[in-house]
Amino acid sequence: HWARTNLSYSDGSSKDDWLQGAYEMLTKHSGDCFSYFSVTKLMFERLGIPNIDVRKVKNYEGDSNHYWSLVSVDGGQTYYHFDATPRKGEGDAFCLVTDAFLDAYSAAHNNCHNRDKTLYPATPEA
Repeated sequence: HWARTNLSYSDGSSKDDWLQGAYEMLTKHSGDCFSYFSVTKLMFERLGIPNIDVRKVKNYEGDSNHYWSLVSVDGGQTYYHFDATPRKGEGDAFCLVTDAFLDAYSAAHNNCHNRDKTLYPATPEA
């Protein structure tokens, strides 16, 4: 909630290092999806919350990148999707959502969260 309400979206950030991305977001108060991913990853890390970096698989040449996290609520046994990047519309606050929820949203929005599912743990079904 803090990231979505206190920071603003703008295109173009360095995507080489999440710590640099977090620093830029916290000093400029604006950034893109990598910036939102980075600043929330920093929060997870500082709080000791297990998290896994997720990167979108591009759907076609020239498709945009996207970054978000899988976070655990039980010390690393179970993971859920977390994406602080703001979007317009209903049902777009991805705080601890399942694969099924994210896949349905992604399918309705140009496969915006397409990912190689073999690289990540599955979320619970409910």
